[in-house]
Amino acid sequence: MANKLFKSNNKEYNVKFVKLATDISNIGHTTIHATVECTKAMYQFLTREMPQHWITSATLSHWNNEVAAIAFNQNNISQDMLRSIRQDIKNSEISKKLENTENNNISREEQAYEILNSFLT
Repeated sequence: MANKLFKSNNKEYNVKFVKLATDISNIGHTTIHATVECTKAMYQFLTREMPQHWITSATLSHWNNEVAAIAFNQNNISQDMLRSIRQDIKNSEISKKLENTENNNISREEQAYEILNSFLT
């Protein structure tokens, strides 16, 4: 049962274990090698057996790079979404202001220019 915490099958590690290992490796001044040994010791403690195959420092380093790339991409997507939402809000506010000023004698182009100018300053 404890084996399932680490490996989903004989060839693949469980996603939660990958997250745990990368989290451990990013705590303080823990080295990749120390993290590998730490996770191996946890496995031995929980299962009471020596693992036949275990992660290497290279594997953990690769996982760290993948996790960092995913986090970076999610952050960039979030920033792009925020910019898009801000632009939608501005466009919505511009439309409302144009509707509210249609009764004035100013042309729509002049109104749009004034409204856009107010957002830029």
